[in-house]
Amino acid sequence: MHIYSVTDPEFKPYGKLLTGYDTAALLAAMEEIPLPETGTA
Repeated sequence: MHIYSVTDPEFKPYGKLLTGYDTAALLAAMEEIPLPETGTA
């Protein structure tokens, strides 16, 4: 299996990489969400 970077042309059909956004508030909010032992929340 070959793992491609999101910047490789093979990822173009799936959308584009968004850069230049301040994600600090999002990351801080995600830190507050408890992780379940199994599965997803």
